[in-house]
Amino acid sequence: MTRNETQAETTWPTHVIRSGAHTPNLNGTDPKPDHHKEHVEPWLSALLQAEHLNLVIGSGLTTALAMEAGAPTVDMAVKEVRNTYAFAVRVAAANSAERLGRGDPNIEDQIRAVQELRVGAKITS
Repeated sequence: MTRNETQAETTWPTHVIRSGAHTPNLNGTDPKPDHHKEHVEPWLSALLQAEHLNLVIGSGLTTALAMEAGAPTVDMAVKEVRNTYAFAVRVAAANSAERLGRGDPNIEDQIRAVQELRVGAKITS
């Protein structure tokens, strides 16, 4: 089999619907929306739920938008905390990163530490 024959066999028609385990009808005609709706709608709905969408898009979307707009991208680096509890936040963030198997803490660890500190302060007051 030549390379051109292999490419011809794997070339998809212009309009193909593939969603989850749904097998498209490749009979050479344009797909009928009503025929595929029952398969595509639930698959697309599940894909676009927030928890799944985060996996699909990740932080790449915000980075791409910032770059396209000429704005600085947001990194995950720790930010300087300047208050009475700065040391406690730094220690709690480092412990959080270690617990999660990361080396250095990032902004998410700091946010988690601040939230825990806030809850602890509410309890003691």
